[in-house]
Amino acid sequence: MLCKKHGIIKEKSKTIYLEQKPEIDNIIIQTCQEKQNILHKIQQTEIKNQRFIKDFEIFDYKKYHDIKINLKGKRQIQNATLVLECCDILKEEGYFITEEKIRDGLETVVHKGRFEVIHKNPTIIFDGGHNEQSIKNLKDTIEIYYKKSKKIYVISILKSKDYKTILDELIEDGNIYIFTNGNDKNRYTDSHLMYEYSKKLSTNIKMYEMDLKKAIQFCRAKVDYVSFIIGSFYVYGDIEKVPKYTVKNLEYNR
Repeated sequence: MLCKKHGIIKEKSKTIYLEQKPEIDNIIIQTCQEKQNILHKIQQTEIKNQRFIKDFEIFDYKKYHDIKINLKGKRQIQNATLVLECCDILKEEGYFITEEKIRDGLETVVHKGRFEVIHKNPTIIFDGGHNEQSIKNLKDTIEIYYKKSKKIYVISILKSKDYKTILDELIEDGNIYIFTNGNDKNRYTDSHLMYEYSKKLSTNIKMYEMDLKKAIQFCRAKVDYVSFIIGSFYVYGDIEKVPKYTVKNLEYNR
């Protein structure tokens, strides 16, 4: 992944980069030097006072204090520092950008498909995370906001993804898991494969196989749970089309 990413660094341009492990930093630094590219490296220690209140993540970065972002998760705070750094560079180059506008943009930003609340009462959240790192980020965010909640996971995973690695991260005792074939059984990992693999990971979970529409309706009927629809961005449009009503006494497999 790094080999692909550092290839986007352009000759005699500017790069904004959040520090990672030293071995990764060194590759970025060297590439920028070779391409006469000005590197703006954000230090993790420059991001301070991280906290969350209701719907906002709040943090300080350099001269900016109590910055609020309308996105959830520590990773979104890191992304916001890249925005702040970019705005400072643009202002140095003569662009007129007020701090008020920067704050307003971050407070009202919406990222469709990333920890997005798509239904309330009960809460249903969509997140398109589909690899090991994005699932880890998702779990970190769930730990912050919904640690004590009872949880349902609706999982659809493309065949091109490593479903075992994703399930290794996701499966935990006490949750409900629903496996689907997404919106195209030819493109998605078979729900029964995921069901059978997950049985090896825990004996203290409830698991079902359903089509995507019925899975969403199942979640809407579980008023005392928080549900997470995850594994693929490509089902987002289908989820929006499911009728917005609660279905009781659903029939489902297994």
